[in-house]
Amino acid sequence: MKKDANPDASAVDERTNDDERERKEKTSSMKGESERKRQNGSNRQQREAGTRAASQRTAQTGQQSVAPQRKQRNVQQVYADSDYWYHKGVVLNQKQENEFALNCYNQALELNPHHQASIFNLACAHEKLKNYKEALKWFGKAISVKEDWPDAHYGLSLCSLKLERHADAVKHINHALTWCRKEYQ
Repeated sequence: MKKDANPDASAVDERTNDDERERKEKTSSMKGESERKRQNGSNRQQREAGTRAASQRTAQTGQQSVAPQRKQRNVQQVYADSDYWYHKGVVLNQKQENEFALNCYNQALELNPHHQASIFNLACAHEKLKNYKEALKWFGKAISVKEDWPDAHYGLSLCSLKLERHADAVKHINHALTWCRKEYQ
């Protein structure tokens, strides 16, 4: 068996092979990147051409483009929407900013006193903040708006337990179970 005259030569060959492999990988990734840039450029050119064509049609006919324009709502309209405040409260609740969420739900209820989801979430936010008496009030209001709401009955049951009103807790959990059975039959 023939031994290499210089053992360091094989190590140099391996490093050269590794360097060549890295160079090929870089080259192929650069080719892929330049291909993506070229495609994006052509897409942009197509969009710009479409926009120019629409502008020319508008100038020639004096009419707006056929594409439906999205109706923009001004800030006053957004702030006067109870759903806006409800959803903002939900996001704040998810961020564990329950005090701010309470304000949003209250704002939604000022705009629409029968907004069911805001009533329920306001009760839940009070429960999270351990304002059990206030939560009882709002869960009761949720049930007055929609009697067959098992989640509201369940919330009433939990708050009653925290306030050591055991008879009420049992009553409300039974109501919740009754409405759940009816819901799934």
